[in-house]
Amino acid sequence: MTAASCKLEDGQRHATKCFPARSLLHRRKDGGGHWLVAYRKAEEQSYSHVHRRIKETHKEHENIAVTDAPHGHTLNGPFLLRLHCVEKPSELCTVHISEQELDSVKPEDLKMFDSVAYIDASVNLLSLGSFSSFVSLRELNLSVNGIHNMTFDASDFPHLQVLDLSYNSLSADDVVSIGRLPRLKVLHLTGNQLHHLPPDLGSTQLSAAEEDSQFKALEVLTLDDNKLSSGVFNSLRNLKRLKYLNLQGNRISEIPYMQPTGPLEPASISEKEPGEDEPAAHTEPDPNNDESVERISQENL
Repeated sequence: MTAASCKLEDGQRHATKCFPARSLLHRRKDGGGHWLVAYRKAEEQSYSHVHRRIKETHKEHENIAVTDAPHGHTLNGPFLLRLHCVEKPSELCTVHISEQELDSVKPEDLKMFDSVAYIDASVNLLSLGSFSSFVSLRELNLSVNGIHNMTFDASDFPHLQVLDLSYNSLSADDVVSIGRLPRLKVLHLTGNQLHHLPPDLGSTQLSAAEEDSQFKALEVLTLDDNKLSSGVFNSLRNLKRLKYLNLQGNRISEIPYMQPTGPLEPASISEKEPGEDEPAAHTEPDPNNDESVERISQENL
């Protein structure tokens, strides 16, 4: 990159570099006007393009053995300053380091970037713990980083609200660790080959010193393109604040009744003789529960 182009990019970022990018799911829906409709459409197309690129890159990485991968680069202070064309760490609020072949970090350098709120570190070989030095971090994209067996301290991420861990190799135990992040509102776990989740997500356990609640702030959860079965509903029932859930592309064959207490019981799917009419999906209201759930047959899923 030439000095002239670097200077130009620096000028273009002047108005935006201290306003971190926000997730598509965090965009406000109020307001009106044709310009706003056109803007949202363009934004959704851009998001779809990035998501498609991530899936394509993930497939490419699946065909490459880890031992065959070349030695990567280190994420440090000079690298960030040079890449984003800024002079001081405090000037940087948004970091884009996707596809930079990064596989290690220099924590002492990164502590100086105390204004960084958004980081796109997709398609590298970094872990969640690699970003513990960014004290103001609110949104982090770590899709396609080969992450498994996660180890990190949740207290290092007091402000993290949006986390994208799509197309890694997470396990059910890793999901438990993620649940300890105190302010996490949006979690993307697309394409992690998850077969099951822990049975007590969102449950509250009282200890002598404190109350520990998993995913106590979670509002958005994407679990599409995994290998989850109908038992996943037992795991999700205690997520009290959950507003949006994506379970497309899994192995779900039935939806269970939502009982006020006790474990969930799958709705039965009757076997019918050829030519027999299919019974319509129906609701059996619980007199003690105004939010009873419909029993839905497999054909209606």
